Amino acid sequence: MMDERIMKSADLNQEILARFVVDMLYRTMFHHVMLFTEVEH
Repeated sequence: MMDERIMKSADLNQEILARFVVDMLYRTMFHHVMLFTEVEH
């Protein structure tokens, strides 16, 4: 990534913001899969 410090969401360009959103969706999905797999047992 870039060496610049990002202090607020307004500092994100469109590509980095899109990557951030996809990463958060992936992490949320992964969390729920792990949670429901644990509950199943």
